[in-house]
Amino acid sequence: MTRLHEMGFWDFIQLMMLFLFFTSFFYRFVGLRIRQKVNPINWNFGENRFLGILELSLFLSVSIWAIEVMLYSIPLKTQIFPWPFNNLMIDSILAKWIGLFSSFLAFGLLFSGLKNLGDSWRFGIDEDQAGELVTRGIYGFTRNPIYMFFNLWFLGTFLINGTLVFLCFALFTIINLHCQIIEEEEFLQKLHGSAFSEYCKTTPRYFSWEVLIKRWKVKPQISSEPLGK
Repeated sequence: MTRLHEMGFWDFIQLMMLFLFFTSFFYRFVGLRIRQKVNPINWNFGENRFLGILELSLFLSVSIWAIEVMLYSIPLKTQIFPWPFNNLMIDSILAKWIGLFSSFLAFGLLFSGLKNLGDSWRFGIDEDQAGELVTRGIYGFTRNPIYMFFNLWFLGTFLINGTLVFLCFALFTIINLHCQIIEEEEFLQKLHGSAFSEYCKTTPRYFSWEVLIKRWKVKPQISSEPLGK
């Protein structure tokens, strides 16, 4: 296969992000297997077959998407999807920089989410060894930082590459993850009861400017004592 052109900045940055993503999850997976002797990947095909289908379709979608990103970044005269999926929809340097900012923000959410989850991280619902209800750190701003990571990263990748195939992947991921969130919220409500209900009242499912300002607002402390004491 013949190279289309030499790899540039946007190619390297996308490959770097793929490397960060897969090494982060591999490190977390191996760590949980060694420390807790648990399998953090759970396919829910038992009681909730719909959720299992969502999880499996997302896993396959992310895998195919990652291969397509690599094919675009190397780059080679081949892509998985033919025309019209490789049709260029956006070709703007501003869109690329917005996509890069979105991707960097996404990875900030990912690393913060993984840090705050600790050993409670799971892919899918683990009914046998469910972790604690995490509300600290980034989970005080959003209930789903890792799901937001996928949404922002996939949208950022579309803006960087500009082709229809990446827009389709982004839309599918957003819809898929929203359905998973709804299913998981029902599970967490049963598991944690009123604690989860109160958490939902104070923390948005995705994002809220009101909560962001409230969490970061620092009230100045004014002393009522006379000066010099």
